[in-house]
Amino acid sequence: MNGTPLPVTDAERDDMAAEWVLGTLDARMAAMVGQTLASDPALANAVAAWERLLAPLADLAPLEAPPTGLWQQ
Repeated sequence: MNGTPLPVTDAERDDMAAEWVLGTLDARMAAMVGQTLASDPALANAVAAWERLLAPLADLAPLEAPPTGLWQQ
């Protein structure tokens, strides 16, 4: 990427992991996190913790097909 380091404090790493799991990172940061996950066990552990924490929320929302024509808009 452009050499910008990912967050180094525990709090910053946890925030980044949460945003990765929620899908709220911009494309540049998401690519950086994706590349870093394999080589940063602390970040990978933080992501796994957020996935475990948030996974039960998926069961609260019923499955629903997207509206017809959504991708043509």
